[in-house]
Amino acid sequence: MTPRKPPRSGYKSPPSEIDSGDLKWVAGFLEGEGSFYSGKRRDLIISAGQLQKWPLEKLASICGSRVTGHKHKLAKFSWQWRLYGAPAYKLMTMLEPLMSPRRVNQILTAKGNWMLGIGRGGGQVSKRRKSTIRQGLHVLPDKRQMEL
Repeated sequence: MTPRKPPRSGYKSPPSEIDSGDLKWVAGFLEGEGSFYSGKRRDLIISAGQLQKWPLEKLASICGSRVTGHKHKLAKFSWQWRLYGAPAYKLMTMLEPLMSPRRVNQILTAKGNWMLGIGRGGGQVSKRRKSTIRQGLHVLPDKRQMEL
């Protein structure tokens, strides 16, 4: 078994709990600026982009992950925050009761696609995803158990 790579520089681990005031701030910010989706490699992703860095740094300090910069061809330099996988699932679940019906629909669609292994690229559920799901997010039955 190969050892895990250390987190990239500037990465903050997601906290085990988020204060209710901070959670409300996160919900308000992501309601207006966030995206909830299942990505090309079938990762569950929450992202937000801004021209100003400080709101994303606050988001990273509350929820974990890091802020990266991007230079676009026709646009100004912008900043991006993303949260992936199990931490994104946990945060989506915490945010659901605080979000608008439109965002709740995006969250449920992203989580459902992630559980089924459907991303922008489509495909099957990976062994790693099955393991992550069974470790505490959701327990999906094996096909053998479903046939019984």
